[in-house]
Order: sequence, then structure tokens, then C-alpha cells
Amino acid sequence: MVQRRSRQPASADPLKPLLESWQKALIDLGFRNRLVHYRRSGRQAGADITAPTPAQVLEALPKGCLFAPVPENVSAAVQREPGRPSDAAASSTGSRPIDTPASRTGAGTTRLALHTTKATQAEQERHLKRLATVAQEKYNDYGLWVLYLGVGFLQWRPTADADPVASPLLLVPVRLRRWKGYSYLLELNEDEEVSFNPALAVKMEELGVEWPAPEQIELTDASALLEQVRKAVSARAGWQVSERMVLDAFNSSKEVMYRDLRDNMQRVLGSPLVRTLGLGADAAGTADSFGFDPVPLEQIDQKQPPEKAPLVLDADSSQRQCVAAAIEGRSFVMDGPPGTGKSQTITNMIAGLLEKGRSVLFVSEKAAALDVVRNRLEQVGLDDYVLALHSNTANRKQVAQELGRSLAAPRRSFPAARRDELLKAEELRRELSGYAAAMNEHHEGMNRSLHDVLGRVSLLHTLQQLAPEPEFDAEGLTEERLRRILDGASWVSRSWRPALEGEAFAWRGLGKAGGELDALSRALEDLAVLRGALAPHAPLLEAMNWDGLSNAECLVQALRLGAERPVVPLSWLGTDPTSVAEGIRKFEQRLDAVEAAERAAQRLLGPHWAELAVSSVPASPEPGPQEQALAELLPSGLELSGLTAQQATALADLLAADAQNLERAQQLLANSARAYGVPAPDTCAQGLRLVRLTELSLTQQDEKPPQGGSPLRARTRPALRCTGCQMRLPTSGRPGRRPACISPNASWTRPH
Repeated sequence: MVQRRSRQPASADPLKPLLESWQKALIDLGFRNRLVHYRRSGRQAGADITAPTPAQVLEALPKGCLFAPVPENVSAAVQREPGRPSDAAASSTGSRPIDTPASRTGAGTTRLALHTTKATQAEQERHLKRLATVAQEKYNDYGLWVLYLGVGFLQWRPTADADPVASPLLLVPVRLRRWKGYSYLLELNEDEEVSFNPALAVKMEELGVEWPAPEQIELTDASALLEQVRKAVSARAGWQVSERMVLDAFNSSKEVMYRDLRDNMQRVLGSPLVRTLGLGADAAGTADSFGFDPVPLEQIDQKQPPEKAPLVLDADSSQRQCVAAAIEGRSFVMDGPPGTGKSQTITNMIAGLLEKGRSVLFVSEKAAALDVVRNRLEQVGLDDYVLALHSNTANRKQVAQELGRSLAAPRRSFPAARRDELLKAEELRRELSGYAAAMNEHHEGMNRSLHDVLGRVSLLHTLQQLAPEPEFDAEGLTEERLRRILDGASWVSRSWRPALEGEAFAWRGLGKAGGELDALSRALEDLAVLRGALAPHAPLLEAMNWDGLSNAECLVQALRLGAERPVVPLSWLGTDPTSVAEGIRKFEQRLDAVEAAERAAQRLLGPHWAELAVSSVPASPEPGPQEQALAELLPSGLELSGLTAQQATALADLLAADAQNLERAQQLLANSARAYGVPAPDTCAQGLRLVRLTELSLTQQDEKPPQGGSPLRARTRPALRCTGCQMRLPTSGRPGRRPACISPNASWTRPH
């Protein structure tokens, strides 16, 4: 196929933006790509290798490394520190080896042991098993190996103020397999090649970082590679390279396609096939190049005789149609459900193109499809012409070995068909083609083919065979006569059940004049009227799950509910809908205001706020007993709404002092009560009575006759009076003594 390059400049080529979008869709350079931003949750199967060092691990991988058991106590955990020798490695120096079945038998004790970040042995084995399963599934389905050991990490920042991002540098392909006495053995997968993170390289180029090219990197020396990356990012603040190692699944297949499209952009833009796929045949000007009419199925034997067709497997007419188009160099899409022979047709296409001296590239997303076609080509002796370019055969060593084997293989010749055999095959093909044409030819009268008639007759093989009438003319049967026969048979079938059931037929004996038939006729008429009445109410019936007369109970209940509906005032039905809607809107506003007030009351007064407002007694301007009791409290209530911060602080200090005075007064009253042998007071009234009792006692003790005078002439000092409780109390002769009062703000004065 001749490639025609576009005469338009590359910048004005309408295909270029589309091709760039295809290219960007191949690779995810965002932070969801684990090759760009590696992060792992606790439930994911990946694991960090904490010990030994990367150099030791890479050196031991060809032989295989074991996983050290996870210690279950603190003393054993000390051995898992990075840089400490593992148990398996220490066994070679004379230390005590790990106690496992393998160590007891002397097997595997010289292998390097890897320590992971898993917390328990069960968690480590579960995650290793998951990694091995995922790697094998990806390989079986897509022919891609995804299990790698990420050696060395670059910690970088997309922007100066962004969070740091970690990306693996060297991807070493490894495999996990079960090992006796241990959970798994980690070994190098020699079928795959070590690679330098391709996604990170593309990302660095996008950021303008002078990143080492793959051909400038020595992948076998990890230390030199890490040092080379350190030099490349040394000028960027916050960027650093670590020797972190991670065992995880990485998929880096699409980055190669990304680079291929980028490096061969002009060649791809010049491909007529790509232009047709991207822009359409009319826009790309390739309608004449790709438009063609496939060979009609009825002419396939004339256009491509099967005895001359390059077929290696059986093929029907539609498959041969595809093979003929492929050999002619046509571009087309072959579509078909599973099991219709697509792989078989592709095998015939490849064999036909090989016979024409063409080379074929067969690409599939699933590795299973490649294996099926390759196995079919091998079965027909064409395996020397097949070179697998995926999975474990894609490296240079395997490709070279496969090419050498094919070139060194002896030339095989297939015996050519003799002329008499070709003539015999052509004769048989003509007979079969004639038979097929006769079977599918539509005959006059019936306008049906013999193939269709035999198919209809085969459906009647289970029915009782009836001999046709002697006057029946089968040859003169036409399509019209067959239709009338079928209509008559349909009418007869309606009477077949009454004749078969006899007296047991439910409607037996009914005539045209019977009352039952009249009732049935009226019921049918009523049913028609009911359906007509229900037709305008289809949405309502659908909401009621109405599915016909079988759901008549639902309709009856709805009608009863409608009959019991409340009486609606006529004014409601005649009111302007606008005014009704306005009234509803205002009501909703008032309802919203009430609900807001209720929420505020509940927030201020608590969940039982509604109980405060429940009262059957109308409000009265005169204070009730409760309000009077509140007014008589000492001290009186305080107005707090106008308080400032300074006043609130002073009030708090005053209340604290009053509380201390109350506690002291309560203690004094309790002491006095014990002295008199009476209960301690619980209320102010009881406290006042106790004070009066104390007053009488003090009066008797203090009243002494003056020296040299009569007791009647004795003069006592005036009694003290409390400004808080208005109580009078005589004092002793000691001038500095003042009695205590339960009123917190009280002061004692001596009246004149």
C-alpha cells in the first residue's frame, strides 16, 4: 500500500491534535499512576524491603532470596532493623539458622533473607500470595509481566509548595514461587528486561528536567544509576534519591507505545489508514482507497474457487469472503460473536497472505487470542514462519534464538495437489453449489424455497400424520391456497377442544339464544366501556400498579376510597388557583417561622421547653403565688441582659463571697443546733427560729445585776439589728463581737 503524505504543514494538520490526544490517552502522567506517584494503603499487597541493602539483594536475586519470618516479640524485632544480617544469611557464618523444615533438612540455608514492613507473618504471606496471583493473572490474560522490585526512589515536588512525591527508579522484574519450608522464593525473572522507570522519564521531560536517556544508563549497576540521578536533580531544592526498595505490581506497557507515537509522529501522520480512522474517509480524501464492495456470497465460488483458495482450515462462505478481501489488500472490520470462527478465519488470512509473500503483524489485547492463532498455525505446519513478539519472547535473546531456529530449520515442502484431484474437487464443488442453489431457489406459486418447506415439515414430525384427500393437488398449491388452508385449520382448532372434552366442556350446550351468552356479551360490552373510561387515567393506573382485570381488586379499593372522600367546599373548587397557591405559600412561611421559633426555644430552654408553656389557666396581670414567692427570695433577682464583661466578673466574685458566707452561716447554725440538741435547720425560717433561741439564751446569760445595785435597775446595751433578716439580737458585753446572719449581704446595726 502506497503511503501518501499530507501536503499541509504539520502545524495545520487536523489529524495532529487528534493524534496527540490519542498519545496522551495512552499514558497517565497524573498522580494516580503508581510509577509517577507511588503510594500504598495498608490493605494493598505491596511491601517495602527493609533489609538487606539493594546491592546485596540484586546480587542474590539470580540465585533467589527467601523472606525472613516476621518476629512475634520485641527481642526478635531488633533483628529486623535495616542493615543487620538476616538469619538465613547469618547461618553461613556459623550463627543459628531459622528453625524451619528447610533449615532442618539443610536446604536453602545459604539464601539471602529479606525483611519486609509487614506486622505479622500471616499478613506477609497473604500479601505475597496476592502479588504472585495478580502477576500470573496479568500474564495469562495480557501477556504482560507486572511484578517488579522497585529499587531506588526519587522524592520530588511538582511545585515548590506541593507535597513531596515518591517515584521508583529501577524496575527489576521478579517472580514469586512457593518454596519448601518458607512462604515464597523471590527470584529474578530472566524472561523480562530490567527497565528505567519509563513513566517517570516522560514526566521529567514534561517538567523540563534534564533526565538521563535510557541508552545513557547502565541498568546493571544500581549504585551508579542512583548516583547519576542524584547529579541530575542536585540543583532542585527538596529533591533527593533514597535506596528504598519496594516489591509491588507495576504496569509500564503503554509508556513504550507513548514514546513510539511521539518519536514517529510524522510517519503516523502520513499513513492513509490512520488518517481515515481519525478523520473519516471523506475528510482524509481516501474514500477511493478504502471503499470496496465485498464479494457477494452467492458468487464466492466463482471469484475465489475453494480448490484454488489458499485455505489451511475449513471456512464457510462468509469466512471465505473475509479471506478474499484480506488477500486483495483491503482494509475492513470483521465482527462476530464468540464461537463464530474469527480465530479460524484469521489463521486462513495469515496463511493466504504468506502464500502471497506478505508479512503479517497480528496484535491482540488478550494473550489468549494470540496463543490460539499461533497454535492453529503450528498445527498446519506454519510455526517456522511465526515469531512471537510479546511477553517472555520479546527480549533480544529470545528473538535472536527464535530467528536462528527458523532460519536453520529445514525447508518443508507440502505435496501439491495432482491435476486429477483438482478436477475432482472442482467437480464436487460444482455439484455442491448446484445442490445449494436448488435448495434455496424460490419456486413459483408458493414463493418459497425447498429449504424453507423442509424446515416447516420437520416441525410437524411429532404430529399425527393424516393422509391427504385424493383430489388434493400438491403441485398446484399456491401461497394464496396455503393461506386459506391455514385459516380454515385455525377455525377448526377452535372447535377441537369441545369435540375432545365432550360433556366435560364448560360451555357445552350453549346456543345463540342462551342467557349465559347474552350475559357474556353484556359483560364484554361493559368491559369495553370500562376500558374506555379508564383510558384517560393511564398515569394514575400506572401508579396503582394496574395491570388489567387480573388486578381488579386494586381498582375496587380505589373507587371505594374515592366514594369515602371528605366533602370539599365548592368555593375551593372555584377559587383562582393563583390565590390558592399564594395562600399556601404564606402558610408555609408562617409554618417555617413557627418551626424556627420552636428550634430556638429548644436550644435555649432544653428539650422540655414545651412543658413550660402548657397551661389551661389564662394569663393574668396579677402575680400568682409562684411569682410572689420568687419576689420574696433573698437576695432579689438580678438583671443580666445589660452586663458588661467587667460587671459580670465583679458579680461572679460577689456571688462567690456570698456562697462562702452562706456556707459559714450554715456551719454556725449547725453547731448551734448540736449545742441545743435540735436538728440542723434546712430552711431560712428554721434558721431564724434557731437564732431567736440563741437570742433568748444569750439574754439570760448576759443579764447580771450591776455591782451594788438592784437587778431591776440594770441597764443593758441596745440589741443588734440585722439589715438582712430584720432580726434583733442582744450581744454580750464584749464590744468587738458580732453574731452571724444567714443573709449574705447583711450588716448589723445598733439602733439608738
